[in-house]
Parts: sequence; C-alpha cells; structure tokens
Amino acid sequence: MLDLHQFIALFQGRPVPEDLIRLGGFQNVVKTQYTQSLWLTDHEKRGLEAGRSADPAFLERLVAIGVANGSGSFYALWNPDDGSEPAEWPVVVFGDEGGEWVIARNVRELLQLSGLDVEPYVDHESAYFFIDEDEEGGDNYASDAIEDYREWLSEVAQLDPLTDPDPVVERARAQWQAQFDAWKAPYLDGR
Repeated sequence: MLDLHQFIALFQGRPVPEDLIRLGGFQNVVKTQYTQSLWLTDHEKRGLEAGRSADPAFLERLVAIGVANGSGSFYALWNPDDGSEPAEWPVVVFGDEGGEWVIARNVRELLQLSGLDVEPYVDHESAYFFIDEDEEGGDNYASDAIEDYREWLSEVAQLDPLTDPDPVVERARAQWQAQFDAWKAPYLDGR
C-alpha cells in the first residue's frame, strides 16, 4: 500500500503532479500489479543515494517516484531548473545494472508508456520498451489489472495507451538527454 502522505513528502513542498496522486489512489484500490512498467513507491530515493550519489545537490533535483521493472530499475523526475513544475519534468529511468536515460518528457507520457504493460530494458547503452510482435498469444505476461489500468488511463487521466513506445522515448531523448547527461556528469562520472 502506497502511503500517499510519504509519497507527497518526496516532492519537498513542490506541487505534486495530480496524475500521480490519482494513480497512487488507483494503485491502493487495485492492490495488484496493474502494469509491468510502473509501481509507485515512496522509498526509491535510497537507490539514488546508495547506487548513484548521496550529494545533496544531486538529490535536490531528482524525485524518485517508483519501480520501473522487476529487477530494480526505477524512475525519477528530474528538475531541469527551468521554472517548470514537477508534472512537466522529464522522467529518467535509472537501471539496476547502470545507465540513466530520459524515457519520457513528462509524467503523462510515462503513464501512457505504462499502458504498454512491458518492462523497460535499461543498461549502460540504452533504455527501451521491447514489444515482441511475434509472441504467440500476445498477452501471455499481462499484468493482473492491466485492463483496469487502461480504463483508468482513459477515463481518469484522459490518455490513450500507446501502441509504439519508440516515438515518445525518442522525442524525450532528443529534447532532454544531452542536458541531463551534462548535469549528471559531475555527480556520476568515475563511480
């Protein structure tokens, strides 16, 4: 069960994206896996501190919001320090084996990507959502509540799930990856 008060506290007084608050409420109601690519938590900051950097300047600009896959990768919102609010901050996936990649331009794109019900693959070279078009049966590994999530996505968030993640990920990288790489370099180079 997601403690919404602790989740909100992660934002340190900044406005919490309404879509994430509503998703947290949905997550607490369904109480089961609704997508393979997102599960909101209030404790992923430990992954930033232990696995990346405990430098306060590094942690101040990142809000770790949830699990990205079953092997320990997680998402964080990155404050590009451009005056935008957290709902518009780029979403970065931090790989459990390494690698830090901008994967969505904002929270709403992350929600759409999550409708794919596919874990992101993350390593030092890239991050992507692999969809096996040839897999017999198609939804052999569908999450228990994926249809409930897609309904929530449509009715509450008023978003359609994606069928092709690549354009979203490519636009996000084109807009933010170079800037994010330059910002993270002093904190993560040499680790």
